[in-house]
Amino acid sequence: MKLIFFLFLLLILQPSNFCQVENVPADNYVYDYLKVLSVKGIITGYDDMVLPLSKKTITNYLEEAERKKNLLSDNEKELLKKLKIKLDLTGKVDNAVFTDVFPSDMSLLLGKDKAKYFYSYKDSSLNIYINPIIEDKFIYSKDKNSTSNLLDLGGKLYGTYSDWFGFYLSASNGFESGDRSIAELDQQVNQSFTFNNTGINYFDHTEGYFRLEKGKLGLEIGRERILWGRGINKLFISNNAPVIDFIKFNASLGIFSLDFLHGWLVQPPNYTWDTILSSYVKNKNPKYIALSRIGVNPSNNLSFGISQTIIYANRPLELAYLNPFLFFESAQRSLNDLDNSFIAFDAKYRVINGLELSSVINFDDIDFKTISTEGFGSIQTRYAWQTNLIIGNPLLPENTLLSLDYVILRPYVFSHFGIGESLSYTNNGYMIGPNLQPNSIEFSIRLSYILNPDIIISAGFDNIRHGSNIYDTNGNLVRNVGGDVSQYYKIGDSRRTNILDGILDVTNKISFNLEYEFILGFYLGFQYDYISFNKSGFDNKQENNFWGVFRYNIL
Repeated sequence: MKLIFFLFLLLILQPSNFCQVENVPADNYVYDYLKVLSVKGIITGYDDMVLPLSKKTITNYLEEAERKKNLLSDNEKELLKKLKIKLDLTGKVDNAVFTDVFPSDMSLLLGKDKAKYFYSYKDSSLNIYINPIIEDKFIYSKDKNSTSNLLDLGGKLYGTYSDWFGFYLSASNGFESGDRSIAELDQQVNQSFTFNNTGINYFDHTEGYFRLEKGKLGLEIGRERILWGRGINKLFISNNAPVIDFIKFNASLGIFSLDFLHGWLVQPPNYTWDTILSSYVKNKNPKYIALSRIGVNPSNNLSFGISQTIIYANRPLELAYLNPFLFFESAQRSLNDLDNSFIAFDAKYRVINGLELSSVINFDDIDFKTISTEGFGSIQTRYAWQTNLIIGNPLLPENTLLSLDYVILRPYVFSHFGIGESLSYTNNGYMIGPNLQPNSIEFSIRLSYILNPDIIISAGFDNIRHGSNIYDTNGNLVRNVGGDVSQYYKIGDSRRTNILDGILDVTNKISFNLEYEFILGFYLGFQYDYISFNKSGFDNKQENNFWGVFRYNIL
């Protein structure tokens, strides 16, 4: 780490032009737009394997799109124009809008196509923005005939100093009114310690980081949403688990790239009896994840990579896993084989303009000796596999993007022998990768359409089949088929389990989403979700949920 900081100190002393290096959040629609342009063949070299990206990087892609503007549809041109405003590339910024013009000219200001900040400051070396967090969600469950309203308020401060130092801080506190069980349909509420463990109707959230970026090197320390993987269902880090604290490093040299992350995970607490206090004391045991990927991009149409992941717990930091230039599997064996390691291979290929194919295979364990005797279904060969197909213009109408995703999680994958979930691929009980238990197959479709620069429509379908473990009426495990990440293989369990063995659970999800940006930075949204559950042909259940959203967000 000292060497990395030293390299940055050498780089930042070199004079260069100002540019913004804070990140654009990983769930922002700008990445969908860049994917549309990439699949279409407008921009070159775009790779969304690891998100988020810095504003500097995204700006470079938008500038390339600007140079090829004649190849864009009318809606794509207008959306490009809007994103340039939001990234502050046009100079059209209103400083301290809520204090300078309120109340006489507020209505005129809100109609302007300018980024609207509560406060902004910009000079030759420093950008600072302060904005409120405003979001109101209304959820109605038709089946329960019940509603919940979630009002989330807070603020965020972010910006860039010179061309190498970016920073971000956000904090919000939300209030729920209505049916608490309906409120838990929202991921942030469902994962909120405040809401679920204290019983009060509040939920809170905070993120923050500082980021150094210079040339081909990037270093970040903080907490924010990270997405790591291909396609719809990210195999490495998805948006399913809570955000993590991390150290992240990336570098690129010619056709080669390196991405590294060391993260701090959470285990459910354990309780020990204190005889002096005559009560239970809550303890938090440490748990960590480390990932690194070497990528190769031999052409604008082809990229592939090799990734390694390690989960370790219940001890202090290991220097070996803070080293991005080390083979984790060999390192963990030299540390007495205490940890859960993975190795993965991924590839992405743009076959023609409008068609992109990608695939990932992630090995939890692989034993070539048992493959010859027990086959790929052996407990010694556990893996997750994904393939993704993206189709866009010119194979589909302009402004349309279709994505198809197929994921297989073999039995026992992501689980591991250990105390509780200490070595499983989870964060505080939630899967770090896709929201699937082992022994599952998921087929997903996503269709998005840019109706106009202000309205984006999307629809999705998911079919999930899961082979769950078999329990008796008292809840005792009768047969383990590798269908629960918290239940690892035990002596007496079958060493070879077929995919979807056990009790077959089938889930189908249909979703529809419409988002309307009626004023730059102000959104209205509508979402409908239909979910059906079927357990081995009986015990059917259905849900119909409607969402209405108002929020303010520049980018």
